[in-house]
Amino acid sequence: MWLFIDAGNTHIKCLIRGSQEPGLTQQFVTSDYENSMNDSLLGLSGIDRILVSSVIGKDFESWLSERCSQLGLVAPEFLRTSSIDLGVRVSYDDPTRFGIDRYLAMAAGYQLVRKAVTIVDCGTAITVDGVTGCGEHLGGVIMPGIEMMKEALFSRTKGIEYIDAEEIDCFSHSTASGVHSGALFAAVGGIREVIERQTGLMNERPECLITGGASPIIAEYLGPSCQVCHNLVFDGLLMFAKQ
Repeated sequence: MWLFIDAGNTHIKCLIRGSQEPGLTQQFVTSDYENSMNDSLLGLSGIDRILVSSVIGKDFESWLSERCSQLGLVAPEFLRTSSIDLGVRVSYDDPTRFGIDRYLAMAAGYQLVRKAVTIVDCGTAITVDGVTGCGEHLGGVIMPGIEMMKEALFSRTKGIEYIDAEEIDCFSHSTASGVHSGALFAAVGGIREVIERQTGLMNERPECLITGGASPIIAEYLGPSCQVCHNLVFDGLLMFAKQ
């Protein structure tokens, strides 16, 4: 059995699975991982390999390695973009600066469609990456996620108090709805711009795959040409495990 860990800025997701079974997923709050993950690790048995995608720094990696050792578990393997090859070549001059979660999602998305594709990951931040039909990474953009946009607006302006809202309306009749709608439309517009520029660059319209917590609502406004794939990072980890 394998344990896959996707450690992001807001949440840490864990998936236990075999080579064929879809597996069971758990989710923990990143800011409290020492407490929230501990009980889950205590109950583990029969794990042959632990593969980790982490963007939250060395402290987490040190804690996880030490805790696994204390519990008699196999040592976790922390994947690095610069040292793996899953069929897509990163365009960055310094691949160490390209997030491993971003790479795994991009590689899994390309493997899924095997043609030109735009990969959108909607987490704390939103990343949008273009890949050619030959698996060449064109590059991409990073923008604030919807919640980050809202928090920035509330914290840096006077007279606007944070009130959560679910109503989406281009012509909102409340401040809360206006902020929520504005953040969503900003994200959708930014993603559309990248897709259009990739289309012009390649003279063909790419597939669009979207993953991450905000993917369902963003995909709804991007339209039917955008496919939601909930676990692209885990899919990338599975690709690596099967190499």
